[in-house]
This record gives sequence, C-alpha cells and structure tokens, in this order.
Amino acid sequence: MSCLTKRNTASELLGFTYPKLHSGKSWYVDFYAADPSTGEMRRKKYKLDGLKKIAEKKRRAAEIIEAVTRQLRGGWNPWVNTQESRGFTLLSDVLYRYME
Repeated sequence: MSCLTKRNTASELLGFTYPKLHSGKSWYVDFYAADPSTGEMRRKKYKLDGLKKIAEKKRRAAEIIEAVTRQLRGGWNPWVNTQESRGFTLLSDVLYRYME
C-alpha cells in the first residue's frame, strides 16, 4: 500500500456526519450527507432562529438531532427523493421486479 493513498475518514465511510448544534448569533443544527448525484458531501442545515427562548432552542435542537441521527442510521439521505417514480429504488426491489 502506498503512503500516498488517501485514507477514508469515518464520515466518508458512513456517508454522513452526525448532527451538531451551533449557537451564537445564529442558532442551527447541521450535518453533512453524501449526495449521490455529485459523489460529494453536502451540508444540510436546520435553523432555530425563529424560536425566542434559549431553553426552547436547546430542546428543539435535541429533538432534531435525535430524529435526524435515527434517520441517518436507518439509511435516509436528505438528497434522495424516494417519492419520485424515477428516484432511488433499492436493488433488491429492482431485482424482484425483474424476476417477476
């Protein structure tokens, strides 16, 4: 193995980074996920500036982080629209339909 080869980071292997709360002038939760159309990681951001109280922002951020983490671990990708007829389809579904 060459010392010049690129090493994959955990986020590249998983295809996403875990959501994180950013506070300051602007409050938001963000994470990166692999975009299949470009092959690169893109950032998804949920803004919390509409909420007034800090406790409310923290509570909502915790809810978003928990839900998004669960979805990402389950295979969800924010850049793939599975509702479209020509969108992402599981290989097993395609093979099953082909065999029929």
